[in-house]
Amino acid sequence: MKLIKLLLTLTITISCGNLYASSTALEGWDTFSRTGNAVILKGWLRNAAKSLLSRSDVKSLNLKAPAFYGELGLFITFVKDGKVRGCFGAFSHRSSSLETCLKRYIKGALFSDPRYAQLEPWELDESEIILTIADRPLEVTDINDIDIWKNGVLIESENQQSTVIVPAEYRTGSAIRSMTEKTGHCRIYRFRAVTIK
Repeated sequence: MKLIKLLLTLTITISCGNLYASSTALEGWDTFSRTGNAVILKGWLRNAAKSLLSRSDVKSLNLKAPAFYGELGLFITFVKDGKVRGCFGAFSHRSSSLETCLKRYIKGALFSDPRYAQLEPWELDESEIILTIADRPLEVTDINDIDIWKNGVLIESENQQSTVIVPAEYRTGSAIRSMTEKTGHCRIYRFRAVTIK
């Protein structure tokens, strides 16, 4: 019995430690989002998107940014005339390099999101580029428990397909509820996010 209590305490402590670590990392990005370095990052995102659309080399990102690898998700969203035109990213990354991940996610948002019409090169200047930095998702039992103005949503269906909706993609809470009803039995998660746009 003592061993079981010890294991439970250890599991809870580790879980809380992981939540605290990602919370601290997200706070670092929140602070970063209000600095001159965030302005530099926004300019680099736009230049990287232009380079990828024109199939030219992307210049290096020479910037000190907060930690993300192993702690936070990254998502790139393109919005034109108030409508999402592409979103791509992940909670777990193949690389610990911010530049490598961002280039991959920009490319994915431009060319690999089947939900939206692909941006044409001439449309980029009229589009907003949003970087979402996301905390670890926490499961919720009711979609109504999610404040859609503050949180992103992860919907995981029975067949293990996942849909991530970052705050930049929201339309209405009823649209999210409708989406969960269409998927049938699913697990719903919310996550906190910082956006740089």
